[in-house]
Amino acid sequence: MELNNDIKNGWNEYGRLVLTELERLNSRQERVENNLAKLSNEISLVKQEIDQHRNVDERTFMDLASDIKDINTEFTKHVKDVNDVWSPKQMQQVKNEVYTQKNKWTKVAGILIAIQIVFGILLALSGKF
Repeated sequence: MELNNDIKNGWNEYGRLVLTELERLNSRQERVENNLAKLSNEISLVKQEIDQHRNVDERTFMDLASDIKDINTEFTKHVKDVNDVWSPKQMQQVKNEVYTQKNKWTKVAGILIAIQIVFGILLALSGKF
């Protein structure tokens, strides 16, 4: 009977050890699952934030594209309006005329300065004799 009791106590002890080990493994598994759930939640939050920034970037890009289209439309209209008043050929002719007039005034100013220098030299020489 004593042998039977020892075997029962041995199995009871072994059963408690197995149960303790199973409980330890179960608690570790629960911690891993909790950590995995937290990481999964954090990943979801990061994905949401990335999507929000992507949407903002896309909206910003679309706004800029719209602004560029508006500016291009306004510029095209302005060029058309200017061309209705003055053709590019007429503008070139006027520019050439302005440069021609500017060159004439430069020549006139140079001639006047030369004449003043000559008169200055003549006055200086006439005063010495």
